[in-house]
Amino acid sequence: MVASLQKTPYRPTMTVLGSRDRMCIHQAVDGKNVNNECRVRVKETESFRKSMYKSQNDHYDDQNPPTSLESDCYEQAVGNDNGKETKPTCPHYRQLGAQRTASNMNKQLRPSRRKIMVGDESTKEGSHDIEDLVQFGKNPYKRTVVLKKQPEETWGMQFTTSNDSQYPRVLKVLPGGRISENGTIANKDLIFSVNHKSTASRTVDELADEMRNCEEKLVLGIGENNDDISPHSACPYYISRALEKHAELIFCPYNYILDPGIRKALMIDLDNSVVVLDEAHNVECEFSVQCVYVQTQKSHSGFFFWQLRFEKVAAENGARWICVP
Repeated sequence: MVASLQKTPYRPTMTVLGSRDRMCIHQAVDGKNVNNECRVRVKETESFRKSMYKSQNDHYDDQNPPTSLESDCYEQAVGNDNGKETKPTCPHYRQLGAQRTASNMNKQLRPSRRKIMVGDESTKEGSHDIEDLVQFGKNPYKRTVVLKKQPEETWGMQFTTSNDSQYPRVLKVLPGGRISENGTIANKDLIFSVNHKSTASRTVDELADEMRNCEEKLVLGIGENNDDISPHSACPYYISRALEKHAELIFCPYNYILDPGIRKALMIDLDNSVVVLDEAHNVECEFSVQCVYVQTQKSHSGFFFWQLRFEKVAAENGARWICVP
């Protein structure tokens, strides 16, 4: 459904909810019980933060939290010299409090108020799926910028080859150009792609000619660095939860709505909401495991059981519901 949204000019504030298993980017958690491991690391990260605030000898800055601690790599609690245990922590959770994380979220994951062209794959700007969230979490500084201008406007950017990268770097954003008015590209940014084609090892003249030939629209891959995982990488799971609080449109699996336990745990409020069940005929399959106690001769009524249950949930929370076959 996100792909369908991206082909329209509609750009509400949105997010996609998913499991920790799909969103976790902590390498030390790979292959473990992600839910339990995440909760332990988040709790210990908060405990560490609070202890640093209380300490008179140490300093902790939420705007510039540590990018790495020894405990980030721990797979289990480790004893220290004070006879206490140091438990595993999470560097990606720590970065959520930094202003730079919020600023990058606003630039990349919130919709632009500029007009979006219909039916163009480059119009993903302002919308995202789980893969986009994970990629953003790994490196919040890499982004796609879609620019559109009038015939009389110029793009307004100077760029040059970079000594420390195979990609060109923005030398100067010129005032009065479309890029300057857009405000999402800064001096010293790297240019990874032009119209979805890599800029690696291409000459400045070749790239400049390609940009000049783009009379109406230009799609640039921009970033401050080309790291797979940035030192400032932030947790995609908690980013999606933060976006949910102000989202006008939320995508999530069936059970996030129909299962009262999950709905309560995620604090999903259906009050004054319109709920759309896409491929509603799959609801019965989705919850067949939870219906095993139903007698065989009554199993055909499983879908209607969940339909009636959802109607009740919707009515209790003042929500409207729509089933899409």
